[in-house]
Amino acid sequence: MKKITKAIIPAAGFGTRFLPQTKAMPKEMLPIIDKPIIQYVVEEAVSAGITDIIIVTGMHKRSLEDHFDNNMELEARLRETGKVELAEQIHQIGEMANFIYVRQKGTYGNGTPILNASHLIGDEPFLVLWADDFVVGDVPRAKQLVEAYEKLQKPVITLIEAPKEDISKYGVVDIAEQIDDARPRATLPVRYLHHARKRVCDKRFQLSRCDQHFSIHTVPSIFILFPQSFTAQGRARK
Repeated sequence: MKKITKAIIPAAGFGTRFLPQTKAMPKEMLPIIDKPIIQYVVEEAVSAGITDIIIVTGMHKRSLEDHFDNNMELEARLRETGKVELAEQIHQIGEMANFIYVRQKGTYGNGTPILNASHLIGDEPFLVLWADDFVVGDVPRAKQLVEAYEKLQKPVITLIEAPKEDISKYGVVDIAEQIDDARPRATLPVRYLHHARKRVCDKRFQLSRCDQHFSIHTVPSIFILFPQSFTAQGRARK
């Protein structure tokens, strides 16, 4: 069994749903209290055993690289003023993982950034997660997916329920077999569908349960893929 050690974080979008706030600030850098969203996402990936973080960016996302870089001047200033604990906290941000940055080429939705990072993946299964959804749980969702992969040895996605009027905004799935509520199961085989139920792939994935009551509707922004997905995505682009 190959261990999952790499994660791709697509982060090249313009964040138009958050304008005008994202006119000059990447949406991934929007703060939750004192920490940007993307740091929460990286911490979640690291908690699942990820050591290499591949962030696919654009020309307007330089602040993402700066955030995960060491700032020796700032750290020195904090130490000089007696804020040693804060200086160490700032330093550890860049030490959480190995950070690799790739510029996105093309504008073909969620598949493009994954393809752009394919040369860094090799023949290993990998985690993909976005900084669009903020999810809190006793066990981080990334860790739940990795545990499901280790048990099933298959690609894994998660599902959440969304209002019917919002279905066209998300990726949706078609469950490959009947759900029996009387006998809840941890995983179900599914067919992955794209926006507005336009089928782009008919491979059998495994569905990981996020909680005790879940829907079969939409795919939140995290999943585990195999390298074979690069070939499938390449065909879909032609």
